[in-house]
Amino acid sequence: MAATDLSRTFTSSTTQDSTTGSGETASPTTAIAPTSTGATTAGSVEPSSRPSSEQTNSGISGGAVAGAVIGTAIGVALLTFALTFWLMQRGVRKKGLQRQKRRSSEMSDYYVKRSMTNASGERRRGGWQEHLPQSLDDDTVRRRVKTVLDQAAVHVENNFGDISKAEEERESDALAAFQTPHLPAPLARLIDQSRRPTLLIKHVLAYHLVASPDLLLPPTMTELPRVVDHRPDRPRAASQALSHWRRLTAYLYPAPAADPAFLAHRNDCIEDQVDRFLSAFQPWLSSNPAADRRQNLIAIFHAAADVAYMLFSQPSAIEYDWAARPDGALVSLPGLHKLTDESGSPLPYAHVLLQPVVVSSF
Repeated sequence: MAATDLSRTFTSSTTQDSTTGSGETASPTTAIAPTSTGATTAGSVEPSSRPSSEQTNSGISGGAVAGAVIGTAIGVALLTFALTFWLMQRGVRKKGLQRQKRRSSEMSDYYVKRSMTNASGERRRGGWQEHLPQSLDDDTVRRRVKTVLDQAAVHVENNFGDISKAEEERESDALAAFQTPHLPAPLARLIDQSRRPTLLIKHVLAYHLVASPDLLLPPTMTELPRVVDHRPDRPRAASQALSHWRRLTAYLYPAPAADPAFLAHRNDCIEDQVDRFLSAFQPWLSSNPAADRRQNLIAIFHAAADVAYMLFSQPSAIEYDWAARPDGALVSLPGLHKLTDESGSPLPYAHVLLQPVVVSSF
């Protein structure tokens, strides 16, 4: 009886559904025959069971995903802010260092420029080169050299005369010791034939005053230039190198006047040279020579030694000019030429500081 009632109810419900709604015919597969009192339809179970299955499979709820997205966005924002802040701070520090470096460079340039100019604003060398012997102006060099040569000429004029002597009255060997490479013949023969022996005596005295570096300067200052000049393969930059070498030697090596051992040796050599000179040219002494002629000549040699040291310590190469013009003439007193600039570079042409005294008849 119960089964019959349930069947009627289900049939009535099915018939009603088929005649209502959208007019569609119900599919026979949408109904499941009841097997027991607790059975339910498949249509009422399927919609509610899908979300539960998806949640179970992923293990993460929608709220957790949303929270993770928000947290990630906040983290990225914080990292972006931190990176931006760090870059800005780095830029500030970099600009500060650049300003400090630029300011330091400007101050350095200022002090360098200041150190390279003296009180009058003229440019000068900086650093250790300021302690080296500095270049003298041409007028000073000319004046000091000319003073010594003039003193030598005056000494000869005051103490010697143009006297004709017989050959037996003079000593050939003594005169030969004062032979110079700029005489056209042996000195003894020339002075015997000369009508003006004093011109030859001036030439000889001037030559031994300015061309005796071994007598006037220490060997340390004379040996190296001699070695360089005699080299067959003279270095191309020898003049520049010697320019620096002379100044460094003059600065580092004791000056002759501050070297007691060399000073004593030089004094002895000068006195010996003076005695031999006076003895060799004794036949041409004037009738009334100066009583202090020996001391006067010694003083001239000492002045020549000071001039030799001055020329040695100059950056420019300065040499005496003994070339006679025209042929057969005699250079009584030498000229003075500057051959290089202050860096030691050769000049296009020699700069004449002092003209030679040339005589065509002697």
